[in-house]
Amino acid sequence: MLEIEEADFPMWCRGLSSITAGWYNLGGTMNHPVACGNVPVLAGDIMLADEEGVVILPREEANEIADKAIALQEMEKATRLEMPAEETSDATKMVLEAIDRQR
Repeated sequence: MLEIEEADFPMWCRGLSSITAGWYNLGGTMNHPVACGNVPVLAGDIMLADEEGVVILPREEANEIADKAIALQEMEKATRLEMPAEETSDATKMVLEAIDRQR
């Protein structure tokens, strides 16, 4: 773990395990399907993670999904630039009204 922290390598986990298949002769394979949080992950899948979550993309769909996500991000950015700073979106107004009702 110390090596990961010193290398400033991004890592997301619920905890640490010092048990490894090799050290304890437990077997193990490479490029074999696994499950992360009950989500199947196949060899070659693309995994993206940040502070908000994790997404696993099948390799053959990754480029198409990435292109759509980037286009959506650009569209959202353009929409934010078009909206005057003092104007609030309808969704934000609804959330603020719901908060006020709970007070």
